[in-house]
Amino acid sequence: MKRRRRSRRGSNRLGMLSISVIVGVLLVGMTVQTKKLEAKNQDYNEQVAQLTAQIEEEESRAQEIEDLEAYMKTEEYIEDVARDKLGLVYEGETIFKPAE
Repeated sequence: MKRRRRSRRGSNRLGMLSISVIVGVLLVGMTVQTKKLEAKNQDYNEQVAQLTAQIEEEESRAQEIEDLEAYMKTEEYIEDVARDKLGLVYEGETIFKPAE
């Protein structure tokens, strides 16, 4: 009878050791996967920050274009173009050019 008890105890210890090893391997695997996921999450957060900055730049650029479009519809713009590009002046207006 004593031999049977010893062999059961030995197999119980072996079973417990096997389960402990399996649990340990699973914990190590989960830890490695967690670290990989954290690194990916950090990369994605950096991408979000970059894309947010790009969106802000493009919105600013779109606003500048809208402002320029509104300015181009004004009389002031037409006068500026007529003076600069075409050299037109108002009647009775005197233009002084710097000596070259």
